[in-house]
Amino acid sequence: MNIDFEVKAFTVVSIFAIMKTFSINSETELYLTAARAFFAVVHLFLFITFVRANLMIESLVGAKEKKIEARLELRKVFSNIALRAVVICIVHWKTSMLPPLIVSSVVGLFTAAENKDSYAVAFKKKSD
Repeated sequence: MNIDFEVKAFTVVSIFAIMKTFSINSETELYLTAARAFFAVVHLFLFITFVRANLMIESLVGAKEKKIEARLELRKVFSNIALRAVVICIVHWKTSMLPPLIVSSVVGLFTAAENKDSYAVAFKKKSD
């Protein structure tokens, strides 16, 4: 799946527009807690997706080299998401800004959706 840059940019701009329109800011404890909960739930979902995909690769029948290559592709995608999450947590801890929490969660979902078949593609390359 390939998500166009325009869709990603529109989503990010829409998030900022909604936050500006409804005066959502980090000074309100409710919004701050909701943004943190959204960030945690999305990244928990991404972690579960990573574990399930890893188990799926392990259950595939085939050469060990193919499984290793597929697992490396999967780890490359999710380590990028995890690194972004850590950086955003540090930024949020220092600034208490809401947009990075929400935008990074959405971008993480986009990244996972775009690369969800990367390990399957890596597995099929060698078997053809």
